[in-house]
Amino acid sequence: MTETTVQEQNDSTSFWSPWAVFFLGIPFAALNWWRMRKKGKAIFFLFMSFFVFLLTSWADYRGGITPTDHAVSSEIGLARLLITGAFSGLLAIIISIDIQRFKKEEKTPVSVKWQILFVFWAILALANIGSWMALDYGARNMGECRFPRLQDVVYQNEFEQRTGLATLVLGRNDFNCDWIWDIERGESDSDKSYHMVLVGDLKNNKDSSLWVFERVHYYEKVTTDIFSEIVHSDTQSDGSEYFVKVEDPNAQYSNVVCAKFEKFTVCNLAFGYQNLISELNLTFHGLSDEEINELIQLIVSTNSQRIHVYETK
Repeated sequence: MTETTVQEQNDSTSFWSPWAVFFLGIPFAALNWWRMRKKGKAIFFLFMSFFVFLLTSWADYRGGITPTDHAVSSEIGLARLLITGAFSGLLAIIISIDIQRFKKEEKTPVSVKWQILFVFWAILALANIGSWMALDYGARNMGECRFPRLQDVVYQNEFEQRTGLATLVLGRNDFNCDWIWDIERGESDSDKSYHMVLVGDLKNNKDSSLWVFERVHYYEKVTTDIFSEIVHSDTQSDGSEYFVKVEDPNAQYSNVVCAKFEKFTVCNLAFGYQNLISELNLTFHGLSDEEINELIQLIVSTNSQRIHVYETK
C-alpha cells in the first residue's frame, strides 16, 4: 500500500473532534457516526437538527420595523443563539462520549469519504427551504401572505392591542402581499391625535416604494374653520399638478392636492368627518399612474370605512 493510499485511508476512517462538531455543526457529527456504523443515530440527529434550523428560521426577526421590534429583536436574537449553542453543545458532548466508547471497545471504523459532508449540508438546506415553500404555499391557499413567522405573530398581537385612534390608522395588513415593509411607527401626539409612518417596497421591484404619513385628529365637532386650519398648508410648490379623482361618501369635507416631480409623486389628502379629521401624506416612487391611483383609492376607502364605524358605534 503506497503512502498516499494509507493517508487517504486514515482520512476516511478518522473522527472529527467534538470541538469541530460544536463549531461546524451536525454534518461532522453525522460523518463520525457513519464511520462508527451508527447510521440510525446519524439520521435521528439530522432530523433533530432540521427541526432546530426550522425553529430558528421561524424566529428570524427583523428589528426596526415597529417599536416592539426595537424592544425584542435583540432578545430574540440572543434566544436563537442560545438554542443553536445548546444544540451544538449537546451534539459535541454526545459525539465525545461515543468516540471514547468506540475507541475503548477497539472497534474498526468504516471508511467514509469526508465529501459526504456536502450531502448532509444539502439535505438540511433543501429540507429547510422545501418546508417553508410548502408551508407558505398552504398559507397562500388560505388567503395569507405566508405562513406566520414569529415576527408576524408578534405584529398581529400588537395590532390587535391597539385602542382608540390607533385603531384607525393604516397598517401593513391593509395592503396585499406584494409589499415588504421596512418601517411602521405609530404613536400618540396627544390624547386627541395619533400619527403613523409606514414605509414599504414592492417585492418584484425594489426601486418602487410607498411612504405613508398619516395623522388622525379628534374634535367634539369638525367645522369648516377647523378643517381649513388643518389643510391650509397642504399645497405643493414646484412639481407639476397631478390630478386624482378621490371620493369619500362618508366625509363632510375633503381636500386633495397632488404633484408629480421628476422621481416622486406626492399627495396630501385630508378628510373631515363628524368628529375626526384624517390627514394623509403619500409619497410614491417608481410606480405607474395606474398603481398610484389604485393605492390612493385603497388607502382612502380603508380609512373611510374604519372612521365611519368608529363614529357610528
